[in-house]
Amino acid sequence: MLLLGIVDDIWGTEWKLKLTVSIIATSIIIFGAGIWIKNLGDLFGSGEIHLGLWGIPFTYFAVFGIINAINLIDGLNGLACGVSSIAFLSIAVFASMSGNEIVFYLSLVNLGRHSAFQIQLSEGKDIHGDSGSLFLGFSLAILAILLTQGDGSR
Repeated sequence: MLLLGIVDDIWGTEWKLKLTVSIIATSIIIFGAGIWIKNLGDLFGSGEIHLGLWGIPFTYFAVFGIINAINLIDGLNGLACGVSSIAFLSIAVFASMSGNEIVFYLSLVNLGRHSAFQIQLSEGKDIHGDSGSLFLGFSLAILAILLTQGDGSR
């Protein structure tokens, strides 16, 4: 995702390439690492919702949605940084509570990185660009899935 963003920042790309690379990156996570949304929990108060194989397309939809949401809000000074910092802090707190050390430390690293970036913001001219926002959205999506679906999620 980072390489796609760099190419997009320098030369510009069409939405078809972004969609293709997002699908490839998500496929690596799903089929290579076995990380995907299998369970929505007790969402409606009538028992856990197990997605089965429907979790795979749901994961593609969720990851692509988060990537594009962060990319879209990156145009305003500090908005993507602020939203992402809150999300990373929340993920770190819940990872700590559930004992998921990997997600906890990865969230803190990302939080520190974005806190340093936010300090540099000045006069509404600094944004992540596509390289930063695509990678940021992908990181948020994967950490959220690892937190809720991983071994330390219960």
